[in-house]
This record gives sequence, C-alpha cells and structure tokens, in this order.
Amino acid sequence: MINNLHTEKQIYMECYQKFFGVTMRYCRNREDAMEVFNDSMVKVIKYVKEGKIKSESFYGWTKTVIIHTAIDFLRKKKMEIVEFDFSAEKACGMEGNSGEQTLLQADIMKQIQRLPEKTRMVFNLYVFEGYNHKEIAQELSITEGTSHWHVNNARKLVKQYLQQTSTVLL
Repeated sequence: MINNLHTEKQIYMECYQKFFGVTMRYCRNREDAMEVFNDSMVKVIKYVKEGKIKSESFYGWTKTVIIHTAIDFLRKKKMEIVEFDFSAEKACGMEGNSGEQTLLQADIMKQIQRLPEKTRMVFNLYVFEGYNHKEIAQELSITEGTSHWHVNNARKLVKQYLQQTSTVLL
C-alpha cells in the first residue's frame, strides 16, 4: 500500500473510499465528517511522509487515527457528559439486543446520526469499533456505568426513531 509510488492524492482517495463512512458514524452531518476526515488525513499523510508507519499496519492505524480525531473533534464542541447510575437501568432489564440490527444499514446509520453526540460516540466505539465499556470509560473519562447507559440509550433512541419513521411511512 504505502511506497514511494503512492502520491498524497492516491492515499487520500484510497482512505476516503475505505474510511469516510467511519467519520459519518461519529458526525451529525457531512460537513463535520469531511472536517474530521481531512484533519485525519493531514496526520496520516504527515506520518507516511516521515516513514513512521509500516505498510502492513497502515489501514488499522489509519482507522484509529480517524476515530481519535473524531473524538477530539466532538470534545472540542464541548459535549455535555451525562453521568448515569447504571444499576437502575440494569435492574429494569434495559440491556440487550432490541433487534435493530435486522433493519437496513442505511436507515440505522441515518438514525445513529440523530443521536446526541456523546451517546453516538459511545455507541460507535462499542458497536462498530469493538471497544469494551472499560476502554470507553478510560478513553472518554466517564464511568463504565455511564458507558453502558449511553449504549442502551442509543439502542432505545434508534429504535424509537425507526418506529417513528415507519409510522410516518405507513
């Protein structure tokens, strides 16, 4: 992938095709997603030019840069952090699969973009990036219970949004 024959434009275009969807999951609109993606690519291309990244780990490393850039972008927007006592939520049986994964990916993505920023970020890290609640808590300086709450809240909100959408279409 990375060698002297690849120009900055080629690297950018390959990464755009592969990773722009990642930025769309974190950002509410295309303009913010482009800003995050472009900021990420500046970092990536700088490291490539300096020879600090090996070709065999390029895509995994690039995705990590994009995720961290998205998190930093959302932090700069001064997100409100909602702390929540997860024990009450767990006692109500709110954790679990609500079946939203059986719906079309594009519909779900649209609804995920409607989530509050902090909830969307935690949900993305958990569902799409495979972080566990402990890792999310450390990364975002929240409690594990708050991480659980955001994931469950995201599931609930996406389900509600999708139900509202299907009601409007009927």
